[in-house]
Amino acid sequence: SAGKIIDFCKVPSGNLIDSPNYFKSVKCNFKTGSNNGFQLRHNSVILVAGMRHSGSTALFNTIRLGLEKSGHNFVSGYSEHDFLSSKVRNSGRIGLIKTHEFRDDVLAMADVIFTTRRDLRDTVASAVRREFPLLKKMGTATEYAKYNRSLYDMWESYSDFEFVYENFINNPLDLVKQVIEFLGLDQSH
Repeated sequence: SAGKIIDFCKVPSGNLIDSPNYFKSVKCNFKTGSNNGFQLRHNSVILVAGMRHSGSTALFNTIRLGLEKSGHNFVSGYSEHDFLSSKVRNSGRIGLIKTHEFRDDVLAMADVIFTTRRDLRDTVASAVRREFPLLKKMGTATEYAKYNRSLYDMWESYSDFEFVYENFINNPLDLVKQVIEFLGLDQSH
C-alpha cells in the first residue's frame, strides 16, 4: 500500500516557481517501523541521493558511522569519483554511495535508496551562505531552486526511505534511530 501523502514545501505567493503544478504533494515510500523487506547483506549497496543542501552528508555519515559501529566491512564514497562504482562492484563488501545528480549506473547498483528533502527556500539560503559555485553558475535563486527540485523529482520514485531535513533538525535522535532500524544495524554501541 502507498505511504502517507506529505506537503513538499510552501513557497510564498508571487514566487516564479509557486504553482500547483510545480509544487505537488508527493508520496513517501517509507512507513515508520518498516524497511519494506530490505535485508542488509555483505554486498548490499546503499545509496544516499537527492537534493543538495538537504542533509545528505549528515545522512551519509549517520549510515557510515552506523555501519562502522556495527562492525560491518564496507566501502564508501561519492559518486562523482569515477573509481567508486568499480570499487563497490568488485569489493564484495557493503557499498555506501552518496550522489545528487541522477546516474543510471549508480541506480543500477543500489539495493536500497535513501533520499533527502528540505524546504527549497532553505536549500537556496544554504547555497547563498556557502557561496555555492553551482548557484552562481545557474544565475538566480529561482533557477537553483528549480534545479534542486528536479534532483528530488528524479530520485523520489526510487526512494525506499525519505530523510526530511526539518525532522532531523527537530528530532535528530529519532530520525537516526529510524535510519539504523531500517538498515537493521546493531544499536547496542
